[in-house]
Amino acid sequence: TEWARLLRPGGKLSLEMPDLMKFCRNIIEGRQGRKHPDQMGLWGAYGDPRDKDPFMCHRWGWTFSSLKPYLEERGFVDITETIPQHHRVGALDRDFRLEAFKPRKKG
Repeated sequence: TEWARLLRPGGKLSLEMPDLMKFCRNIIEGRQGRKHPDQMGLWGAYGDPRDKDPFMCHRWGWTFSSLKPYLEERGFVDITETIPQHHRVGALDRDFRLEAFKPRKKG
């Protein structure tokens, strides 16, 4: 609701975060990150403990398929999953990127 309030009509919402199913699979399979053993698993659930940003979405446990209907209920349209751009390490094996639009005003 807050994202919809803040965006202008036609504005794009881009969210990039760990995919709950992917990072859980990484934990079960014992996959480790290149720079830190918890990078592909536990950091997906809790974030990098060195990061103090309170707005990080690591703590909510979304997947694309669970977040899409949530945003549709709040009026977002043209919701797609794309390749993550900012999470280079876990781009395909831990994270997902969602893009959605606030509808333009009619008339």
